[in-house]
Amino acid sequence: MNISPPLQDVGNKLLCALQEIYTTTFDNDIQTPWGIVSTALTIGRSKINLLQKGEKIVGFCIWTPIFSHNSIFIDYFCVSRAQQGKGVGRAFLQQILSQLEKQVDFIILDCKGNLEKFYISLGFVKIGTSVWRGVSLSLMARGKFTPDQVIAAYSSTQSPENLSKL
Repeated sequence: MNISPPLQDVGNKLLCALQEIYTTTFDNDIQTPWGIVSTALTIGRSKINLLQKGEKIVGFCIWTPIFSHNSIFIDYFCVSRAQQGKGVGRAFLQQILSQLEKQVDFIILDCKGNLEKFYISLGFVKIGTSVWRGVSLSLMARGKFTPDQVIAAYSSTQSPENLSKL
């Protein structure tokens, strides 16, 4: 498996491959409309690392720098269902985290409760919960931070209705 360097410019062919992985991997109740995801990638706000097996893309990690808080928000981390349960996702995320941590004080993400153990095993700590489309999500962070710093950084990436439980 190969991991790409961070990409910022994403073409239509790549977007189609990413959309297929995204829509078949993320649960429908937390999927962001694909147009929002693809816009974040095409306007250059976010960056993406790809996980490839040969020429085929089998996973990706989309992340956004939060310059005002010296942190990074992992917007989407995804490995195709065919590769899940094989340690592929863990190895992929460990490599990405080791690179990102050199750039910032802390890294944040949100996830469904069934993924908390996975992220905790990678050094993340649960800070609180938020709500996305009626689904409760765990707010997780890793690095050098206080809970207030994480909440401030996370709040800068979210709309107010998603912050009701923080």
